[in-house]
Amino acid sequence: MDEVDSFLQSFAESTRNSYATGIKLFEQFYGKPITEFIKQLYEDLQKPPLERTRIGENVMRNYEKWLERKYAPASVPYYMHVVQSFARYESIPLPLRYIKMPKPIPTNPKFKWDLDTVAAFISLLREPIKSVAVVMLQSGLAVGDVLNLRVEDLYDMGNVPMALEVTRKKTGVHFYTFVGKWGVKHIINSIQATRGPVFPIGSYVVQYEFKMKARALMKYKGTNPMRPHSLRAAFRSFLFEGGVDPLYAEFFMGHRIPEERATYINIPLEGWRKIYAEKCEPLLTPKKWESI
Repeated sequence: MDEVDSFLQSFAESTRNSYATGIKLFEQFYGKPITEFIKQLYEDLQKPPLERTRIGENVMRNYEKWLERKYAPASVPYYMHVVQSFARYESIPLPLRYIKMPKPIPTNPKFKWDLDTVAAFISLLREPIKSVAVVMLQSGLAVGDVLNLRVEDLYDMGNVPMALEVTRKKTGVHFYTFVGKWGVKHIINSIQATRGPVFPIGSYVVQYEFKMKARALMKYKGTNPMRPHSLRAAFRSFLFEGGVDPLYAEFFMGHRIPEERATYINIPLEGWRKIYAEKCEPLLTPKKWESI
């Protein structure tokens, strides 16, 4: 395994893939393997301070200009950081503070949902996007993780609340969350085979449906404030505002729990089910859920 592979293997799969893309982009710009750049940085650092050429700063400044011609402003700092991270992995300093980065396009804050409003919005969605939205709201899962659910993995079918065992796509964290009776209804109605995805659609379909419905309801510029990820934020807000222990919400959302606090979530499955049923489900289920 070479140095680049070793570096990439230290990340979760989703991060690994985007970092691999970032390294390929730099090598496309530089015309040589990134390890050659690191070698030049190391050789420059061995020189007396007054004889150093500041090759790292010069190359990265030109790389920033190259990226800016090809990619969105928000992507430029990310790809710059990939190179900096690899240099740091090789114990080579590569400061970027003197390089002017483009300002990202402003992003609209996520819409501040209340339970009645989110229920009304979900009722406007077509199937199976409606079912995806219900599961997102009740479970706290990201849209990608909901779309990764497979029929053969639903071992808790028949129980309410129903456990969903998940490895989060973004971070590789393995955990489980739940859906209540509203979510269970939509999962059961969506299953069309004994194997395969519960929701056989792409995330772009979900994003597009949310955007079209949001445009019909409100005027906005830039990113959709009612984007699917806003339901994940709503899950957290509803639980926090309802007095649920924030640590429980973080666990259900698949966030990394610090080791010193992990002992507080060492709870068996049935214990989590009881916590969800008594403390969480009432906060995540509208009164007229059966008609949505």
